[in-house]
Amino acid sequence: MLLDPVWAWTTMCGRVWAAMVGGDGGALSRYREPAFAPTCRRCLALMDRLFAAPAVDQRVPVVAQLVYAAVREHGYAEVRGVPGDQLTVLRRQIRSLIRQRTGHSSQTFVQRDLVLVMCGPLGARHEQAEMRAAAEAVEAALLGVEPMTSVRPEWVVSWSGS
Repeated sequence: MLLDPVWAWTTMCGRVWAAMVGGDGGALSRYREPAFAPTCRRCLALMDRLFAAPAVDQRVPVVAQLVYAAVREHGYAEVRGVPGDQLTVLRRQIRSLIRQRTGHSSQTFVQRDLVLVMCGPLGARHEQAEMRAAAEAVEAALLGVEPMTSVRPEWVVSWSGS
């Protein structure tokens, strides 16, 4: 019993541990923070499957439509304020909608409650116009021709609608 291994040699997803992380007893190294739960995205995805799927918020189809319209127009979009339990279903619905309506694949990236959506082929269609608009905005700012406004760009969608 005393010789039985207490520490697993691999993570939940099967990777071999590079270094042990401290928990209740504190950090094992001055360069590491204690951890009380898995932080590996693959391990967390495995754990997610153990829980019941969250109820899909009624805003998901509406937000997905708004994002699709922005991606169609600009080649990219961002969604701000997405609740964590709705991220997976929203990302899946956005990618599916873009694929169904354009035949192109898209990518979604998450940073906290922000979802970035990009579609390379649609973005390439608007690249020249976007570069021209960016150059004009820089010129206006540098020369003081036009005051810079703080209006939210049309490629930004807010989960809450504000």
